[in-house]
Amino acid sequence: MSPDLLSPEDRRLAAARELPRLPVLNDSTLLSALADAELEQRQMDHGSPFGGRLPTAAQLVARAIWDAPPTELHLQFQRHVGNALSGLAFAAGSVAAAAGTLSPHNAFSAFRQVAVSSSDRGVVEGEAFAGARSASYAMNIVRLASAQENVGELLAGEAPAGLGAGEQTFELRTRVGTKQLAVTFAGAESNEHMLAQLAASINQAALGVVAMLVRPTASTLQLAITTGDSGSSSAFSLIDLDGGLVRVSGASHTVNEAQDAVYILNEVRTTSPRNEVSLQAGKVRLTLRGVSHGVAQTVSVGPNRQALASALAELVSAISQLATIINENRRYLARTLIDDFGAIVDSLRPRLQQIGVNVGGEYEMELNGPAFDYVLDNSPELAESVVTAPDGLAQRIGQFAAEVMSAPVSRFGAPEFIPPMLPRTSHPTPQMILASNTLSALLYAHLFAQGLFINSVF
Repeated sequence: MSPDLLSPEDRRLAAARELPRLPVLNDSTLLSALADAELEQRQMDHGSPFGGRLPTAAQLVARAIWDAPPTELHLQFQRHVGNALSGLAFAAGSVAAAAGTLSPHNAFSAFRQVAVSSSDRGVVEGEAFAGARSASYAMNIVRLASAQENVGELLAGEAPAGLGAGEQTFELRTRVGTKQLAVTFAGAESNEHMLAQLAASINQAALGVVAMLVRPTASTLQLAITTGDSGSSSAFSLIDLDGGLVRVSGASHTVNEAQDAVYILNEVRTTSPRNEVSLQAGKVRLTLRGVSHGVAQTVSVGPNRQALASALAELVSAISQLATIINENRRYLARTLIDDFGAIVDSLRPRLQQIGVNVGGEYEMELNGPAFDYVLDNSPELAESVVTAPDGLAQRIGQFAAEVMSAPVSRFGAPEFIPPMLPRTSHPTPQMILASNTLSALLYAHLFAQGLFINSVF
């Protein structure tokens, strides 16, 4: 190394040191790559580098030896090689996680999730639970189940009730039972007082119906009585026994009749007190939303299409990101890693196209949603085989990503930058490493020695 590259102070310090005789350092690949990367970085940060001068190889080596930590080469190593490896690790982790959601060994795999689809969700919709099997049903909803609802007369709240003084008795009959109820008035009560007393009496009877006051305007009100259950068996009635409380309040006026749902399921006519239909021993539950007016509805139980499409799109996106990281950092990555990734994608390419996954020239991928939906409609077993088979997409690309994450850095880093191993010595020092290893090893050792993994080296 030429002394002219050193300052007077550096030459004085060099004379005081006892450095071993160094072999000729010849690592042009590393220096060239770092210089190219530094140039690219400057172009991105500052535009055109016209007029700028890059450091020579000798200047870089001098700075690596003499500059105070962190050295110029150390900074470049972290900036370029470190970013490449950390980007690879992040992308591989995303691929492994996305592949896991489609793995056949995953109990919660997207292919094990089932869902219910119908030709008209406004008429019938449903949900499936664990253990539900694939099936198809034809339904025609003739009538929906409903609960009885009574709405009384609209009365002026402050007007006199028009009932005489004394006890007013009436009978409330529901499927829970029958009770005779009584309300006592002084003879000068308002309509609001009358309806409030009547509602309280009905609610206190606890016969399965609920009475409440409804105020359409600030000065008017009426009594509403409903039952919490639907079906014909939930009907109720109120009749006056002594007095005219039910008649004056209009409490017996029915606006909605209690009735059962009527539907035809696979040509079998069925009634139900509720608008819920349980199938497959409760593993499938349908909810009736409207009348089909003679149009048969197709209800299918099968793979959760939305979950499948979402999981596959996420995996395809993660693989594309991994491909981008590999292509942008080829100079810093092991050739075997690049070749293995390309070989896996090339072998999967024909089958992926069959389910709507298009593979580009640099192994980026894109999911054609309508094409994938078509495969799920017409050949769902093909989609499952391409993705989850032992030689399918999720298994092969997931295993590749897992190996990248778990292997030593030297397995997927280019050997010019990442040495296979550190020197085996009891007390390594920067000088000893410099004397016995290539410049790549020096940078690698500097990365450790500057404090990232100091406890594992010194």
